[in-house]
Amino acid sequence: MSLKYNQAPIFIVGSPRSGTTLMRYCLNQHSNIFIPHETLFFAKVYGNRRLYPERSLAKYYTQLLDHLFYYGFSASSEFSKADFSQLKHQLLLKVKAEVTTYQDFASTVFTELARQQGKTRWGEKTPGHVFYLSEIFELFPDAKVINMQRSPKNVISSFLKSSHVSNDFLGALAKYKMSIKAANKWKQSILTIQYENLTHAPEEALCQVCEYIDEAFEPSMLTPGMQDSSYEKEAVIFDKGIGIKPENRNKWKGVLTPYQSELIDFVTKESVESAHQVQKFQHIYLMDMLKLACQELSFSLRLYKNRWGYQNIRGVLTHPSEYFLPGQL
Repeated sequence: MSLKYNQAPIFIVGSPRSGTTLMRYCLNQHSNIFIPHETLFFAKVYGNRRLYPERSLAKYYTQLLDHLFYYGFSASSEFSKADFSQLKHQLLLKVKAEVTTYQDFASTVFTELARQQGKTRWGEKTPGHVFYLSEIFELFPDAKVINMQRSPKNVISSFLKSSHVSNDFLGALAKYKMSIKAANKWKQSILTIQYENLTHAPEEALCQVCEYIDEAFEPSMLTPGMQDSSYEKEAVIFDKGIGIKPENRNKWKGVLTPYQSELIDFVTKESVESAHQVQKFQHIYLMDMLKLACQELSFSLRLYKNRWGYQNIRGVLTHPSEYFLPGQL
């Protein structure tokens, strides 16, 4: 089953904990669209193209697929572990037959995943790909990118309460700040959806998304089938009947201290209203601002290393046992 000519791939990006998973499940309820669990394709595969140029792709098809399967399917609700071996074998045959470029590789793999779900249009959801928007548009100039944003206090509170991200206040604030900056560079080319708008006026927000991606809105999109887990230590709850619940805009009050709340206001410029306040805050938060700058520098260096492959596929190809779970090699 092939894609229609005018159906560009869809990418969901944004700061982690901003509703990218909810948007993914909403879009997956559409009769045409399938978006798998995040694969880190641009950070972990295409981001390494300088180390592994297209002329060498044929040498690494198996490893690249293993890499995507580890990141993209170990937590997938659409594909069970029993599907892994058969699906990888099918994809490997298609890749060997059809792929000569990174664009071919992505299109072939994701199109096949969509086909297996009975869908005709593919997408990809990795929040951190907000830092790889130039790579996305380089590989797919017609891509439709949906950028999810959320109140910074609720984002950072979610970091602190989540079971699978670091409980690091300044680290979360640095990632949020940098993700907003990265998305703003491409604001003319992407669609930004506020999480609060999606949860309080879901049909309006999803109609806006459908217009942007050139699809008709379908009411089924209003029942994504997953329960918000952004403040939970437990796994996501799935049920076909689960709809979209309004976001509690003040949910953060049970998580953040007054100090943390004021620092977020200062850093994101949400409630600083006078030069006097700015001067006062700069004095009070000087040490934390320096620590935040160090966090941003460290994260920027990691992004730089990712683009040159020092922390990604090079490690997978030389030390696969460190990257894969038992039985996935």
